[in-house]
Amino acid sequence: MQNLELKVRCGDLHAAAGIAAEIGAELIWTHWQSDTYFQVPQGKLKLREVEDQPAELIAYQRRQGAEARISDYILYQVEDPALLKRILATSLTEELIVSKQRTLYQWHNVRIHLDQVQGLGTFIEFEAVLKRPKDTEVSQEQLQFLKTKFAIRKEELVPVGYYELLKQISE
Repeated sequence: MQNLELKVRCGDLHAAAGIAAEIGAELIWTHWQSDTYFQVPQGKLKLREVEDQPAELIAYQRRQGAEARISDYILYQVEDPALLKRILATSLTEELIVSKQRTLYQWHNVRIHLDQVQGLGTFIEFEAVLKRPKDTEVSQEQLQFLKTKFAIRKEELVPVGYYELLKQISE
């Protein structure tokens, strides 16, 4: 699976929620999420646990960059996340945990995440799901529209994921 992602710093999640509603995005839910990252030879591997939702094991690869970037990922729904975490920890090194409160909106094929990340602050993340090759061009136009509507400035663009931001702080 693929998506086109863009992450930005956001000083006011309440205002961002108002813009999401204004453009007709559907509020899906607000939950706490915990992403446990494991050290792997290539890409990233994380176990995502979400309150009141099924857990997922997610393997992905994504280039770094401030503009929208494509992420290739595979999702596996997990019945027993505690057991899977124990199994993974027997062979892999647990690197870090990203904890956040996420509010999810859906606008066309774009997931709009309003995130409050422990230790990092507040962010907006746009993820346009790409189902066909021609979706990339349409999704880039949608992300450009969202950048305009949310009044995103170049200096607010974040070229890396929460994992990399937390690693920079811990080093």
